[in-house]
Amino acid sequence: FSLMQLEVGSAATAYEHESYGTTLHKVKRYFERTMYAAGVMGVGVAGSTTVFYWDHYYEVEKRAVPTVTLTGQVYSALSGSGFSTGEVIAEATVNVVRIAATISSGLTAGNAILVNASGAVPIDASAEN
Repeated sequence: FSLMQLEVGSAATAYEHESYGTTLHKVKRYFERTMYAAGVMGVGVAGSTTVFYWDHYYEVEKRAVPTVTLTGQVYSALSGSGFSTGEVIAEATVNVVRIAATISSGLTAGNAILVNASGAVPIDASAEN
């Protein structure tokens, strides 16, 4: 079926033609997946010699603070210290999530770093609850 619209109530209203982009924007307020391939994900900052932070901004503001999951490994290309031992969602808001990653050593607190994905790294933000 096409041109079908479900409504609550006893009176029908005119069909609302909505673009794919508008519908997708509405859906992303509830759930958004960003898929990073191997390579540079963005620029972060070293918080210490072993922890760096990186802010991931959502494409669309969420309707509520989402539950965020990151799968895969990230690393700092500038430190040469190897892959992260674990990522933690340090803080999430309706617009951005701060990710903290722990590595063995090699960072200088306060310095900018390149954050890289070691392979496919999906970040899911779900504001459905």
